[in-house]
Amino acid sequence: TRQEVPLLFPDELLYRHAAGSIAQGDGLNWRGSPVSLPSILYVYLLAPAWSLGSATTGYAASKVIGAVSVAPPAAA
Repeated sequence: TRQEVPLLFPDELLYRHAAGSIAQGDGLNWRGSPVSLPSILYVYLLAPAWSLGSATTGYAASKVIGAVSVAPPAAA
């Protein structure tokens, strides 16, 4: 049988954890170690979403932020 699960990409997981660490006040890190990312602005845009409470709410808000952040270039 097939079980439906959310579609996640490896970079999505990395950016989620980095944004969550910023939202929690731990700085930019991955499991306690500093991390360098090519798109640091995107991580800071996502950080407020992960301070909203539950993972479900944070994930939904981060999807909206992601869509809105690419909409202006796509419309041009």
